[in-house]
Amino acid sequence: MLLDLAHQGLELGQPVGGRRGDARQRGGVVGDLSRQGLLARTEDQGDRRRKLISIAEAHRAAIDAWLGGSASAWRRALEPMTPAERRLVVDTLARFERELP
Repeated sequence: MLLDLAHQGLELGQPVGGRRGDARQRGGVVGDLSRQGLLARTEDQGDRRRKLISIAEAHRAAIDAWLGGSASAWRRALEPMTPAERRLVVDTLARFERELP
């Protein structure tokens, strides 16, 4: 989940990286990480009903270091893309991951 958040952020309630799992459990993880100040929640400027979550800037460097630098490499690779292009890449990789034995 942290890797997904580091790559692109998520809409609250959105499946995480296409992974299976209980939505209540994911919500609990998001709640716990938010209470600890690791996540930031913002409103989507295009649709204020949508709540977006991302890694809080104050903790981004620590999370990137913990993820071994892959998060910052992914962020640099995905940054020039539009949100739709990023979603396509992430969805494709999630589909690939589900097909692995």
